[in-house]
Amino acid sequence: MKIKALHMVLLLFIMGIPAILLSGCSGNATFIQISVSPATATVKRLGQLQLQATVTRTPNTAVTWRVQESGGGTVSNAGLYVAPNVEGTYHVIVTSVADPKQKATATITVSGAPEVAISITPATVTIPRSSTQQFQAMVTGTSNTAVTWSVQEAGGGTVSDTGLYSAPNTDGTYHVIATSVADTTKTATATVTVSGVPNVTIRLDKTTGVTMQGGKLQFTATVTGTTNTGVDWIVDNAVIADGGSVDDTGLFTAPNFEGNVEIKARSKADPAKEVSARVDVTNNLRAEFTIQGRGTIRIALNTSAAPNTCRNFVDLINKQFYDGIIWHRYEVNFVVQCGDPQTKEPGWDIDDPRTGTGGPGYTIPFENNDLRHVKYAVGMARSTDRDSAGSQWYICLDRLTSLDGSYVVFGIVSAGTRPVADTIQRGDKITRAIVVK
Repeated sequence: MKIKALHMVLLLFIMGIPAILLSGCSGNATFIQISVSPATATVKRLGQLQLQATVTRTPNTAVTWRVQESGGGTVSNAGLYVAPNVEGTYHVIVTSVADPKQKATATITVSGAPEVAISITPATVTIPRSSTQQFQAMVTGTSNTAVTWSVQEAGGGTVSDTGLYSAPNTDGTYHVIATSVADTTKTATATVTVSGVPNVTIRLDKTTGVTMQGGKLQFTATVTGTTNTGVDWIVDNAVIADGGSVDDTGLFTAPNFEGNVEIKARSKADPAKEVSARVDVTNNLRAEFTIQGRGTIRIALNTSAAPNTCRNFVDLINKQFYDGIIWHRYEVNFVVQCGDPQTKEPGWDIDDPRTGTGGPGYTIPFENNDLRHVKYAVGMARSTDRDSAGSQWYICLDRLTSLDGSYVVFGIVSAGTRPVADTIQRGDKITRAIVVK
């Protein structure tokens, strides 16, 4: 058969016809070739070795890696071999993805005491001024993987014990160093380029608020993307010449007239970033109290007859002072009373003899007016001193003429919510209190 095939090729050649020899006629030739480098190596226990695979005669050069021996170490998808803590000879096998029959083997001798090595990621990074970057350190060759962190340059920022780097507010190139605790001669360095303004975001805890003339309302700003979380607080007086004031903590004091006021918080790190909130200043106010298991009562505040008492009441509500407080007193046909902050402490026993003695930490002056203790009237509780009221208040459950002139009435339960007020009992909880127009 071979002679006949040769004669056919010669005949085609003589006739000028090219001869095409198919690969299938030439035996079992292997086209894909794979090799590994280094093919042999020695590393210390727990040491690392980077292996490289070379695949030829195919466009698909992908490979898979594995260690032949169980307990012989590990190898990553990128060929990084990590030796075990046991001496011996092990084999790393690399296999062609294009032809799994094609393999190459690296023989690795693991011998000697472990050698500590340390690396840091990311090794290089560019971040804005006053921003943060988390670094990770990996220590091999020892069971003690702890590191200490430092910044090489004075004024080059700071780094925490967990590797969180805080950049300075100055452009430049700085170096973060991780040092092995097991072997302080082994370090790794990350290069940080600090450039450009931080990617600052800023938000307020609330974007609207309601208070009365001269009332106070606390705002809180949260700044992210920078280590400088400070803000400048501003009252926008573009429309109103005197729109009140706001201090460095975000505490707004309303002006002595009604209207809308805009409050702004501007980032100190990036003054281009600011957020705003609108405050409605009005004396036509109501207070809403949601009572667990009962419903909601609404109290119409008489700000003209008792402005100072109402202002204190509104300020406490806006500070969420009453959220979680227990109604600690109920007397049939007399009053139901609350406002002792002690009652919202975890595990507080309402039968504790101190119940009913707590307050906001200050007192307010007695405020004379002509309002009477009619049924559903709302008044301020106090001790024997007329100027000792603070946060405790009550709802009249009947007409109480004996209290007229001795206690300050400052509002009344709105007609639509009086059935809810009739159901309140000692031990009921206020879950939420808000101020509405």
